[in-house]
Amino acid sequence: TSYTPERAKNRFADATARQVPNLNLRAPYRETAGAQNAKDAAATKANPGQAGLNLGYFRCVSAADDNLGRLLKALDDLGLASDTVVVFTSDNGYYHGEHGLGDKRSAYDESLRIPLLVRYPRLAPKGRTVDEMALNIDLAPTFLDLAGVAVPRAMPGRSWRPLLVGARTDWRKAFLAEYFAENAFPTTPTLVALRTTNAKLIKYPGHDEWTEVFDLAADPYETKNLAREPAHRDLVARLEAEFEREAKAVDYRVPDYADKPEPGGPPSGKKKAGQGKKKQAGGK
Repeated sequence: TSYTPERAKNRFADATARQVPNLNLRAPYRETAGAQNAKDAAATKANPGQAGLNLGYFRCVSAADDNLGRLLKALDDLGLASDTVVVFTSDNGYYHGEHGLGDKRSAYDESLRIPLLVRYPRLAPKGRTVDEMALNIDLAPTFLDLAGVAVPRAMPGRSWRPLLVGARTDWRKAFLAEYFAENAFPTTPTLVALRTTNAKLIKYPGHDEWTEVFDLAADPYETKNLAREPAHRDLVARLEAEFEREAKAVDYRVPDYADKPEPGGPPSGKKKAGQGKKKQAGGK
């Protein structure tokens, strides 16, 4: 809230949070936090309209939107809009209580998905929505392509210029997302996920019991884990096979420089009470 500019400090004063089906669920790696889970559930029940409602956060976001509007207007006023590619995106999504989480760092869609809004009147028609999956690794190849510069063959990602202009293209149907545990943020373990256009498989290395499978077409809020449901055995098998193909394609592995859990401690690396800090050799 201290970062909110004066013009936005009183916005949304009477707002209440829209309730979502996954608000009181818990990620499998957080299910052992029984006391905190009970406290969170009680707070939600006592004041459901405020669950996940961080007014300071939304006020800051709305203030950023103000400035984006000023930028777009300046480009229009200067006659530069047709020659300027404006891309509005983010580094990650953010939890506001969904799955009992805050912050980011895991593979549910609230964190995994990010905005990607583009204004480029010369190529992109106004108001067009593209459903194909673009990734953050696509930004650099796209900018090079739009600038008329050859994209190095070793560069990951693909230019989404064909999608921008509505050309037919054989686009990706799945991708791999990964997170490596950080001792500075001990509540989220190492994980790797396969996201397809309509389903998801999340694996937690060393913890097969936490594996999650979701049918996103039927369950967009990821409320029902199908990993061990006999009726969905075919879906699980398809996702496992695609996961192996994607993991092999990118040579997936947990890198040597990733933080390691403390011996005898929780899998995410969280230290027990009274445990001393482990010295880190070098930085990441």
